[in-house]
Amino acid sequence: MPLTVLNIGYALAPVGPDVAGGAEQVLSALDHALVAAGHRSIVVAPEGSQTAGAFVATASLPTPFTEDARQFMQERQREAIAEALARWPADVIHAHGLDFAEHLPEPGIPTLVTLHLPAEFYPAGAISAARPRTWFNCVSAAQQRTFPRLPNMQPPVPGGVPVDRLQARHAKRKFV
Repeated sequence: MPLTVLNIGYALAPVGPDVAGGAEQVLSALDHALVAAGHRSIVVAPEGSQTAGAFVATASLPTPFTEDARQFMQERQREAIAEALARWPADVIHAHGLDFAEHLPEPGIPTLVTLHLPAEFYPAGAISAARPRTWFNCVSAAQQRTFPRLPNMQPPVPGGVPVDRLQARHAKRKFV
């Protein structure tokens, strides 16, 4: 039975295979894998993102980047999540952004938050066992050791790089 997964990116970075952020590349790879496996993937992320599944754009990234602009993107992220959930009832929410706690919908839908950074990067109280039906996972054992032990912390799922995309485009030459 196909699943419907609502993937939520960081409000301030586009999603795609060639973007600067590691979390955004991981979300892109998961989105493509879900679609290839026959599931429905919905991605909420800034305009300019590249997705395989359905895409709900928040807005273009603001310039200049100010606190007002950050707050605008957070609000637009919340609106886009509500829009996506109204259109596609999700079986699970998978959040990736550093700012996930600022825009998750009310508890109810099972939610997995993949933590891509050490604990000190997240706001106080964002990582806790208090939110029902919410689980966390880290991308390495070393990273997970920076977080408190929680009953809803899952084992780490190591990230990786698709090395087949990194093959040399030219024959080896004699530069030395």
